Amino acid sequence: QLMARLRSSRTKDPETLAWLNPRPLRADWRDAFASEEFFQGASDRAAQLGYQLDVIAGHETGLTARRLTRILQTRSIVGVLIAPLPGIPETVPLDWSCFAAATYGYTVLEPPLHRACNHHPRIIRRGLSEAIARGYRRPGLMISKTDNLRVDEGWTAGFLSFQLHLPDDDHVPVLLYEQNDVALAARWLDRHKPDVVFAHSTDELKAIRAT
Repeated sequence: QLMARLRSSRTKDPETLAWLNPRPLRADWRDAFASEEFFQGASDRAAQLGYQLDVIAGHETGLTARRLTRILQTRSIVGVLIAPLPGIPETVPLDWSCFAAATYGYTVLEPPLHRACNHHPRIIRRGLSEAIARGYRRPGLMISKTDNLRVDEGWTAGFLSFQLHLPDDDHVPVLLYEQNDVALAARWLDRHKPDVVFAHSTDELKAIRAT
């Protein structure tokens, strides 16, 4: 529908798509490297296809989900790209019958949108293969439950499937935690003695270095 409108348009003004943050986020969300990279990539691709991409951010005061729907309709926006939500997968309560929509990542649980995402099991299996090739034998994985759920448990799925190809004596249990804890990391390292550790964020790295 959007492509048909674009082709039939007699104006030079580009169609507008919305980069939608439907949940409250920090006002400095674009300061995060990944968020900025994802947004810039989406914006560049939109421009290549003849669209402009406007940010509608949920951190604006009083911007509820219902109001977001009205804003989109008022601006005649019918195409939206849903940015990753800040928590674990959840539902976005908008009237989706009005919009063509897509997202990236796994944090939008409902509606079942088209999505672009990394293949997290393949990513970690590739990293593990490289570690083994470099001589490591007891790889470990340290990750928060929230970060794992945000990728449909892809990190643990890839790690555990890779362990099937390792000797049983080299299996290190995943450290799946609720809250980053230096003492917890220290106990895990001391008990299971991984010789290389895979982690999702610098928080885990800081905990390991503090042990």
